[in-house]
Amino acid sequence: MQCHGSRIHEENVRLDTYANVMRVVTPGSANSLIVRETGPGAEMYVNLSGDRQAKSDRIRAWVVSNSAAESR
Repeated sequence: MQCHGSRIHEENVRLDTYANVMRVVTPGSANSLIVRETGPGAEMYVNLSGDRQAKSDRIRAWVVSNSAAESR
């Protein structure tokens, strides 16, 4: 993770651990920062690799439907 990892964390956002991700997530809310920023047309959408729409949908489902449950 280039922009939001342990060494570089743009906008003071780190996404390298579950605890750090949860700082930008409101479980169950489609208005969570991570959902808003990775949705189609949002700033971070273009940074999703591969099938962007599928990844955006997966992030949204994880936050909204699964209440951002930690999985292993």
